Order: sequence, then C-alpha cells, then structure tokens
Amino acid sequence: IMLVISVCCVINVYAQQDISQRINDIMYSRNTEECGILIQQIKDSDIALMPDSTLFKYYYLSAWYYYENDEIEKQIEYLVKAKDVCETRLGIDNYVFVYFEIIKALGEACEFLNQNDEALLWYEEGMVKGLPYLGTDNETLQSYFKDIRNYSAKIYEMKGYKDMAMYLRSDNPL
Repeated sequence: IMLVISVCCVINVYAQQDISQRINDIMYSRNTEECGILIQQIKDSDIALMPDSTLFKYYYLSAWYYYENDEIEKQIEYLVKAKDVCETRLGIDNYVFVYFEIIKALGEACEFLNQNDEALLWYEEGMVKGLPYLGTDNETLQSYFKDIRNYSAKIYEMKGYKDMAMYLRSDNPL
C-alpha cells in the first residue's frame, strides 16, 4: 500500500512540474492556440495541487488568453483570481510590477465593458495599494501610477467631477 501511495505522489508531482513548465513555455511563446489547449486540459484537481507561484501564473496566463479571444468577462474573472493569489499568498512586494499591471488591466477591461464605476474602484484600489511605492524611482511603476491616475481622472471628469480630475492629472501627491 505504501508503494502505491508513493507512486501516486510521484505521479502528481511530475504532473505538476509538467503543467508548470507548459505554463512557462506558453507565457514565453505567447501561443494562444497552445494556451487554449492547456486551459482546457487543466482540471480542478490540478489547480488544487498547484504551488502558489504556478497558480498565479495559471490565472495570469488564462486572463491573457481570454483577453486575446475577446472574452473580457472571463479575463476579468482570471485577473481577479491572479490578484487575489498575489495579495494573499505571494505578497505584492514579490510581484509588484505584475500586481499593478493586473490592477490597470482590470480597470481597462471594466471600461471596455462600459462599467466605469467598477473601473474606477479598481483604479482607486491601485492608487491606495500604490501609496507605499510612490517614492520609488522605478520608471515602470511610476508609469503604472500615472496611467491609473489619468484613467481615474477621465472617469471622474465624465461624471462631472472636474476638480478631482484636474487634481489627479496633476503631480500633486495623493
């Protein structure tokens, strides 16, 4: 019986390594056809066994796949899952660039669906979660923050809050 259990454990570990490698390969190649095949092959039992970093990549890759296939609602669903794994299991500090990329993509996806109130909530979350990083000299992070502020300003302006829009477009601190 112990031998059977050991063999099953080894098979599961090997399968997880194979899934992780396939996810990495597809992320590198950006092959949407292969991505769709992989997403269809992954079962809930595979997801339950994934290490946190693989789970994050799986959700992130799935969001990309659904974006590429104009399935924006599904994109949002998987972006939220990736964001949640990043926040609760991996830590924002460890994935800071991708985290703010996800926040920005969530807002943009909601805007695409004309869900401006929801988009504004994502952008505002990005601004709040970005406060500890505002003093950074990193141009990529600064670019995300500027985009998030500008996108928020656009929505505030459409809602008639011109003062708020002007403030967000300025270089004034939050």
